[in-house]
Amino acid sequence: MFDAIISEGLVVDGSGAPARRADVGIAAGRIAAIGALDGREARQRIDAAGKGVPVHVDTFPDVWGPGPVAALLPPVVYEGRPADGLAKLSDAEAFAQPTNYLLRVDGIAGLVLTYSKKNPHLVGQTLQKIAELRGQPAYQAICDRLIEDGEDFYTALLRHIYATEQDLKELMRSPLCAMESDGAIAAPYGPLANFTMNASAYGYTARVLGRYVRDEAFYTLEDAVRRMTALPAASMNMKDRGLLSEHMAADVVVFDPHTVRDNTTEAVPNRYPDGIEYVLVNGVLTLSPAGHTQALAGTLI
Repeated sequence: MFDAIISEGLVVDGSGAPARRADVGIAAGRIAAIGALDGREARQRIDAAGKGVPVHVDTFPDVWGPGPVAALLPPVVYEGRPADGLAKLSDAEAFAQPTNYLLRVDGIAGLVLTYSKKNPHLVGQTLQKIAELRGQPAYQAICDRLIEDGEDFYTALLRHIYATEQDLKELMRSPLCAMESDGAIAAPYGPLANFTMNASAYGYTARVLGRYVRDEAFYTLEDAVRRMTALPAASMNMKDRGLLSEHMAADVVVFDPHTVRDNTTEAVPNRYPDGIEYVLVNGVLTLSPAGHTQALAGTLI
């Protein structure tokens, strides 16, 4: 008797041999038989016919990626409460060896500070330049800048080049690839005016529609819209969103395909796009040519 039989699965054994349809019998923690196991007894049966693991991929249309500055340091910094992490930062020499792939791949010269609550004047500088300005080793400069942000040190952000344009387009070609921002959105006014996760937070939809649809014809308009709406909604199993269809939530964007354009730059990533005229959220007009209507019709999903 087998402990378990997995039946009707597509067996890919790892040797490079062609995949084949077969049953797999397991006993005492070992694969005991592969083949037709109809009629054989087992304590448990798993029907693998038609089963699979859904695969979802997404990216933002930019070679620059965001991340927290603290991610450059060992995970011990994140253990406990913010005050605990802050205390550990005082032992900067413990972090002298880079542990994060960003430092190993880009080097500190490729990392640009994008947000710091207490050091907004340093935003836009590379971490290497900041270390040079302070006359400190890189690890000491990183720890000291985080200490200056206090218990908000987790919010200090950077950006780095994570791919080439060729790499990015290769990923974007996949029919499974949805488009997203990988960012948190904050208005360019109010208490979070200087908070910018990344440029895509403001401009990714306009960049897809303007650059990759109109200017480069990389996507058709229909495919680009699908990748920003129906595809990500389906991957999140949202049954009533993602399609402009009867009985679906009325989240609607009215834009001009001839003028839509991303206005963000590396120096100023918090700029609204052109060409997006109206936005309705759950059927409520939220954005018009006159600006934000102050309606807050969003809901938890």
